[in-house]
This record gives sequence, structure tokens and C-alpha cells, in this order.
Amino acid sequence: MIYFIVIILLLAFELLYLRLASRRDSLIVPYWSEATSDERDFITVRGGGVVFWIASLLLLIFIPNEFNTWFFIAITIVAAISMFDDVKRVSLWTQLLFHIVAVSIAFYIAELFVVITWWNLLFAYIFFIGVMYSFRPMDDVNGMTGLYTLAALLPMVYVNQYIESFIHIYHLLFPIIAAFILLVFNLRRDAATTAGSVGSMTIGFWVSFLLMMLIIESGSIVWLSFVLVYLVDEALTTVQKIYQRKAFFGPEKLHMSQLLGNEIRVDHRLVSSIYFFMQLFCSVLVILLYPTLGVSIFWILLVVLMSLYLFKFKVVKVAKQLR
Repeated sequence: MIYFIVIILLLAFELLYLRLASRRDSLIVPYWSEATSDERDFITVRGGGVVFWIASLLLLIFIPNEFNTWFFIAITIVAAISMFDDVKRVSLWTQLLFHIVAVSIAFYIAELFVVITWWNLLFAYIFFIGVMYSFRPMDDVNGMTGLYTLAALLPMVYVNQYIESFIHIYHLLFPIIAAFILLVFNLRRDAATTAGSVGSMTIGFWVSFLLMMLIIESGSIVWLSFVLVYLVDEALTTVQKIYQRKAFFGPEKLHMSQLLGNEIRVDHRLVSSIYFFMQLFCSVLVILLYPTLGVSIFWILLVVLMSLYLFKFKVVKVAKQLR
């Protein structure tokens, strides 16, 4: 019954948001706002991913305890600065400052400040923010944010139920429901909404938080495999930007998914589905092989995915030929 209520409330909110956002030029995706009304049969608004923040609010309402209160405060900080960025661009360094505050609250919840050394804490910040920011470029491909969220969280549900209980099940199922709601409007050739900065960063924070709790509870980094496909793309794209002396947060769209969807013009739904099934396949392998291979399965997948990343340069070559 609770899940039915959550579905209805999130769907109603998303419909209301789309109606209100369509009246604000600042929330209309620029390509469409530049078109004339005669050319435009529909509009695409950014920020539909705010439904993830609403899911966190419902989580607090249904389970009002100190843990969820602090979690809600942290995710609200992320959502607020990201929503402001959707309406009126905010410096990425300013956003990063707010995100560090939110991550610090997450570490407080997990009691990391009292259980690990300061240099390990530094690595914890890097990994948490790294996973969180890997969700940022997903919004450039329709359906990617929602599908990849499902690919990351569905295996966590299984682990939480049958291998290592690390969080209340609502923490997993509420964002899963929100992802399905977002996909109704975003997994289309002509999307009604994008997740926006608010959506990608909010769910990025939520997934990072859940992974942190799972890693702490289990004592193993193997569960990073649940986001490894896009994490490798993000990490090696960052290395590429450093090598080419490009700005970390520059406008260049160099991720594999962005090249496939926006340069070669592969259907966005197909690109998102490929990433979804690749990540799900990796996660299933981890669940099946971890009992026998241990953390080695993580390193094997890491090497394989890094090798596949080299295919990206072939994609760039094809993209240049198509121009």
C-alpha cells in the first residue's frame, strides 16, 4: 500500500512540475526555446529529476528518524544548489563547495570521522564525489539517468535482502520508483523532460551514499562494481581532459555515451539500454562470482572495461568522418 501511495504522489508531482516548468523559459531546454511556436509541437523542460528529491522527502515522512533527517538535509543541499543551477547557471566550483558540505554530512551519518584516518578520509571524499559526479553527464542522453539508476540500485536490493543487510529497504525502493517515474517522461526520442542537474546530482548523491553504507557494512570495495561501467567512462574521460589540457568542467562532451548519442546520432534509447544491460551484467557477475573470486572480480571487470574504453577513439574517428 505504501508503494502505491509513493507511486501516485511522485507521478502527480512530476506532472505538476512539468506543467509549471513549461511556463518558465529558464527551464525550457534551449534548443526548443529558440524554435518558433509554429515549429514546436512540444517542449522539453529540464529538472524533471527533482522527483528524486521528492522521494527523499517521502522517505523522511514515512520513517521520521535522526538518520533520515540528516540524510534529507544533505540531499536537500545537493538538490537546492543543483536546481538553482538549472534555473540560473551556477559556477561548478560553487556547486562543488555545497556538495562537499553534503558529503560531510553523509560521512557524519556513517560515523566515518571517528573510524578512519584523515588520509583515508581524503580518499573517501574523492571516491564519493567521483561516483556522484559520474552521474552528471548522463543527462545528455535521454533515459540514461533513469536506466542507470535502476542498473545500480536493483542489484543493491538483492544484496540488501540476501547477502548483506546495510540499509532500510525504503532507501532503495523509493529512488527506484522515482527512476521509473522519470523514465516515463525521459525515455523517449523526444523527451518531455530531462533529469537536469538537480536530478543527476541528487540521485548521484543517493547512489553514492548507498554504496558507502554497503562498503562500510561489508568491508569490501567490490560493490563499486555496481556503478563501474560509467565510473570508468568518467575517470578515463577526466584523464583524457588532463592529457589534452581541457577544463575539467568544460563544455566538451567526451564521454562514450555522449559521443554515441550526440555525435554519431545513435538513438538515445539504444545507448541508454546498452549501458543499462552492460552495468546489470557486470553486477550479476559480481554477485555470482564474489563468493569464489572475492574482490578479484572487481579488478577483472575494471581491466576489461578500461580495455573496452579504447573503442571510444574509434567512435571519435567515425564521428569526425560523419561531420
